[in-house]
Amino acid sequence: MEKARILIVEDEHTIARCMKLILCQEGFEVSDVVATGEEAVDIISKIRPDLVLMDIKLRGNIDGIAACEQIQESVDIPVVFVSAYSDTETIARARRKKPYGYITKPFKTERLIRTVKIALSEQA
Repeated sequence: MEKARILIVEDEHTIARCMKLILCQEGFEVSDVVATGEEAVDIISKIRPDLVLMDIKLRGNIDGIAACEQIQESVDIPVVFVSAYSDTETIARARRKKPYGYITKPFKTERLIRTVKIALSEQA
């Protein structure tokens, strides 16, 4: 069975490295790690991951929700938001993009793995 490929969009290096380690130990392939929404939009059609883990507040001109919208316009790839923000407005904006999940930081390893597996199984 082929490993599921995951794109991590996270501007905090330590968190990105932690997520990559967790996912690789669980048998997933992290196809790339990028720090801005612009990078995610630019690379998505080239690497065609099976899932995107998207932070909401990112460096650059577009946040994770706007990047998700642009990605959804070009490809059908599930997005799971991973964010420290859980205020009503942010959650409402994120929900409108119909993500496959929303994980709040700090996250537990089990929650990350479970959410990724569920999102991938719903896409299959």
